[in-house]
Amino acid sequence: ASQQSRRNKIPEIVNVIELKELDEYLGTYNLVAYEEISKAGKHMALKQSLDKLESGDKITVIVGSEGGFDQDEIVMMESLGITACSLGKRILRSETAPLYLLSVIGYVRENGK
Repeated sequence: ASQQSRRNKIPEIVNVIELKELDEYLGTYNLVAYEEISKAGKHMALKQSLDKLESGDKITVIVGSEGGFDQDEIVMMESLGITACSLGKRILRSETAPLYLLSVIGYVRENGK
């Protein structure tokens, strides 16, 4: 599929890990999809990170299981330097959110800001 779509880099998808193991996967920009952020009016973190994106930068995006993350998990990730971000007004399924994010990131990287 990567060859067919002419991808130079293949996104890395890792197995389920414990939150305490996240630090070894952090990149230049680190985001966690959290639906409660948009309710709080803080919905621009994804756009702001993508606007700063430069060639060679790495993005780590964390998507929770069905039901999402609880507040304690978000606080723990924020203490690791991970920014909570909204994916828009709709709550996406856990299997749909990563595809949505890869599409948005791919669009920004390939077509500019």
